[in-house]
Amino acid sequence: MLFYYGSLVLSNCLLVISFLFGILKRPVLQKKEKWYVYYLGYILCIEIIVKLLIFIYSAKSTYLVYPFYVSGEFFLLSAMFITELKISRKWYIVNGLITAVIFIRTVLLVINNPGVTDNASKIFSHLLIVCLAGYSLIKALGSFEKKNKFLIIYACLFLYYSVSLLFFLLLDQLKMLSDFNASTIWGMNNVLSSILYGASLYTFISSKRSQ
Repeated sequence: MLFYYGSLVLSNCLLVISFLFGILKRPVLQKKEKWYVYYLGYILCIEIIVKLLIFIYSAKSTYLVYPFYVSGEFFLLSAMFITELKISRKWYIVNGLITAVIFIRTVLLVINNPGVTDNASKIFSHLLIVCLAGYSLIKALGSFEKKNKFLIIYACLFLYYSVSLLFFLLLDQLKMLSDFNASTIWGMNNVLSSILYGASLYTFISSKRSQ
């Protein structure tokens, strides 16, 4: 359990620091990069709300936050990739519709089956994020002569959401593990998120005003 809580603290600290640096660097960031700062801020808000519910209000569960978490992260990351890939603006509408479906589905599940996580929506959203991250990464590598400072973030997003997708696909099996083994696996997930936020921090620190 020490590994899990240690990795969780590290992940949260790096999230806070990377978001603050993202805010400081916002004037020199491109539109697609600002979407990522919004993503970090959104995830940070979700984490703060969850912590407040648990430690301040002694909430027995935080499932009501789940629909906002799943749909929000999907919308913001998808918007970033749509901007990066420079595809039709109509895809923003498609992105909004998919986000609405994910949100409504998870809300209905939480209302009708309290305590049950909508793995289908989580898996679907993560799968689309992985595909978008992978395609953006391949495209960025294909035009390597034009330096893309977000290349490392695309790679980390692809890695983090791919592993997270695998965990959710195997969630039923993970529930059968001992507390120690389960905490180790979820601790590894925290390590991957720490790598993502650490890469984000490095990218923001090294960002310079576009010419």
